[in-house]
Amino acid sequence: WQQGDQFMPLGMKGMKLVSDYLTDAKMPRNEKERTLVLTSGNDIIWIVGHRIDERYKVGEHTQIMYLARLL
Repeated sequence: WQQGDQFMPLGMKGMKLVSDYLTDAKMPRNEKERTLVLTSGNDIIWIVGHRIDERYKVGEHTQIMYLARLL
């Protein structure tokens, strides 16, 4: 992720900066710098190991799902 990147955390209606989300999670700076994100185009879908984007959650109208696993 880069400074200024935003996503909509699951359960929220508004956008949040990734950096603010990680700060609110009380993540140490060295971990913040190593945090990975999964994207689709320009959208952040998932802050790996933390939270998905509200807009990409599985719902009753979901027709296609992808499984992503970090090994």
